[in-house]
Amino acid sequence: SAEWEMISRLLEVHPSFEDRIWLSLRTLPWFERLDEEGVLEGWLAGGDEQYHNHALNVMLGGVKERPDRMAELLRPYAGRAEKYGDWLLWIVRFADVHESRPLFDLLLDAIRSGEVGSYGHNLWMFTYDLAKHRPTWAVELLAVHLVLRPDALPRDDSGKVVALLDRDDAVIRLVSQAADGAPQDFCEILIPYMLAVMRMTERECENHLLYDAHFCLRIPHNTFHELEDVLIFGAAGALRNFAAQSPEAARPLLETLASDSHDSAQWLLYEGLRGQAAEYFAEWTADLLVESPTRFLSGYMSNGVWTTRQLIGAISPHLSLEAFGRLEQTILDLRFPWEQRNPGWYVFCLLSGMDESRLSQVGRRRLGELRRLVGMEQPDEPEPIEMRRVESPILPEAAQHMGDDDWLRAMARHSANREDFRTFRGGSHELSQVLKGETTKNPDRFARLALRLDGSINPAYTEAILMGLGEAEALPNPASVFAAIRHIASLQLESNDRWLGRPLHRNYLKADVPTDIIATMVDRALNAQDPAEDRWPSHETGSRESLDTAIYTNGINTVRGSLAVTLGDLLVYDHDGGRTALVVPVLDRMAEDPSVAVRSCVAHVIASCLRHARPEAIQAFNVLIQADDRLLATHTLQRLIMYIGNGDPALAMPIIKRMLQAEETEIRERGGGFAAFAGMEWGEEELLASVLTSPDVATRKGVAAVCAHRLPHTTNAAVAERALTQLVNDDDDKVRAAAAEVAGALRDERLRPFAGILMTLISSDAYSDAVPQLLITLEHAPDRVDALVTACARRFVDVHGADVGNIATGAAGDAREVGQLVFRAYAQASSVRGRSEALDLIDQLLALNAYGMTELVDVTER
Repeated sequence: SAEWEMISRLLEVHPSFEDRIWLSLRTLPWFERLDEEGVLEGWLAGGDEQYHNHALNVMLGGVKERPDRMAELLRPYAGRAEKYGDWLLWIVRFADVHESRPLFDLLLDAIRSGEVGSYGHNLWMFTYDLAKHRPTWAVELLAVHLVLRPDALPRDDSGKVVALLDRDDAVIRLVSQAADGAPQDFCEILIPYMLAVMRMTERECENHLLYDAHFCLRIPHNTFHELEDVLIFGAAGALRNFAAQSPEAARPLLETLASDSHDSAQWLLYEGLRGQAAEYFAEWTADLLVESPTRFLSGYMSNGVWTTRQLIGAISPHLSLEAFGRLEQTILDLRFPWEQRNPGWYVFCLLSGMDESRLSQVGRRRLGELRRLVGMEQPDEPEPIEMRRVESPILPEAAQHMGDDDWLRAMARHSANREDFRTFRGGSHELSQVLKGETTKNPDRFARLALRLDGSINPAYTEAILMGLGEAEALPNPASVFAAIRHIASLQLESNDRWLGRPLHRNYLKADVPTDIIATMVDRALNAQDPAEDRWPSHETGSRESLDTAIYTNGINTVRGSLAVTLGDLLVYDHDGGRTALVVPVLDRMAEDPSVAVRSCVAHVIASCLRHARPEAIQAFNVLIQADDRLLATHTLQRLIMYIGNGDPALAMPIIKRMLQAEETEIRERGGGFAAFAGMEWGEEELLASVLTSPDVATRKGVAAVCAHRLPHTTNAAVAERALTQLVNDDDDKVRAAAAEVAGALRDERLRPFAGILMTLISSDAYSDAVPQLLITLEHAPDRVDALVTACARRFVDVHGADVGNIATGAAGDAREVGQLVFRAYAQASSVRGRSEALDLIDQLLALNAYGMTELVDVTER
């Protein structure tokens, strides 16, 4: 157009005006004019990033009035343009996304596919009013974020689902508004997710239902600070509204919650039943309550039956005489094993919640007795818990201005570990944390200050200096650090011995560490009194903590174990054998430590001695393993076995066979993994064959995991493939799941050399376990994979059928990715038959209304 030609000439003549000119084009008329003439489509389709940015800039002129058109312009680049996710978020940022279903669908698809990832706070701010205007859409967005996006359920070291720890105010507001605005959708889509989280993070609790990591430790909330809190309380409110509005529609979900064995599921159930639906479900609720004592346990940290009390109060006016009497008698007979100090408190809480006008004479008399016993008419409502932190007697802001003499006086004054809960000020412990921070910032100064301390000092302060030196940046000349370690060791403060190696770990393992410091660590690693006994046998192990974690963690948290780890690290960097020579004379004594936990740390020392003193290290290894079989579960011992076996497999074989016969499942599983490694890398195929036919699930699972992950790297892939061919059809689902991990292990590898085992996997019983990773691996394949994709997609349709169109299922989340792969297979196919098979699959997916397929076809046609 003439206008555009004029602007182009202006840009050539006055390039300094460029930014202002482009900004002036961010209007609706300019957007419509350039869009009508195809300019924007041309810029987006080209390869010039500068013109991509110009197009996106101009599009903002119409983003409010023409959001559907924004979706049309962007849709062709989904899955194709490298920066498509950034483009989409740029448009969504300025759009009223609740005004455009096409634009919102693009956003959902991009999150689901991973094209929009690590969005964090931005996404919630861009959709800030979504739940206000479209609460059902907000539920869909939460479902994609929490369930369907790639890697939606990673857990942290404590076993919690990371996404549920989000403290973003905007997403908390979104959840709250979605629960209020679309209660049925919220319940039907998100409560099944919450039940899955409960199963993932469950733990047993004696005489209670199963606890979970996210929703059990409840306190009454007026405001919410984490996603897990607003999700459980939002679901409670939504369920009350859903049950009140459509009791029969809500019944299946309520029955699901009633049959679930988790405390949080029961709490949600009672919250749903205690609202306006209480009359409708009163008789059923009474029948549930009298099933078992655990049915009465539902509430908050400060009152474990409060929610049950509220529920009883809601239903008791509506119960038949028979149901009311049965419930009353059950409460009167109620006793819990832990009721020692206040027997009858729970009966008081529950009985006082009933309709007193309907209580029997016995019930009224018992309630009166309980009221006199507890000294109140009704129990107090649970209140939020207020938490305050005990602070240092000298705050960090003041401490940064203190001189060395000031610090010496402060440490002398605050020599006791005490807390004043009137002022919330502490003593030596709290001040030592401030000292640690100052040491980290100025290590040379505080290393020198340590030399002025004597044996009268509270050990918390010397520990803080050691810890601070360990976290500080390396000093060009670490002499002051070595002097501080030497001096603190000379004070003979036993509680400091565990930390003597901490300053070396991060910065000075390669430095010229004085031999007297290493000798001191050797001496205390041998002779320290800690630990007097192992503490790990009393730890709960299982899905949340392995035997390896329990033992090794116990070891590194003791003096002898901690110093053994430091010695092992120092020996790793022993370039001439000098450090090793200081340890070898006592290596056997270290290996025979009475603590299994410490031996797990000594295994690291022995492994580090193999380079300069292999015979002595092997001799110490033979001493080390004369211990409880559970030592074999630790990663340090397993690594040592691997190092020794790589040099001489015959030395490792007896210990592997011992692992295969161990009582602990975790050890037998590791033994199976070693058998697989030995078969692939050491030529011990007979051992592997015997384990493959073993009736023990754990050993087969160990074989499956190692064969799956070593397949792309092993020197004998044929052995691994033969084992996996058998294990993907194993009778046990855990073994099959472990074998299915081969799909992820082959990521970014050329897949044609592994086509045989992948075809076997696709047709096997392990297919469902493999699908999520298999789809990503096929997408990332650097070679032609049309035959594999076709086989995978065909099996996907066979296994999941109509579920591919149901957003409530995981299959729907995978359906779009399957569709994209099929289109890729069609493009790669080199024969008419191959293209025909791909087209047939596209037709089948469309016929099943597979999620996202219609949009994929539209994009392809464009």
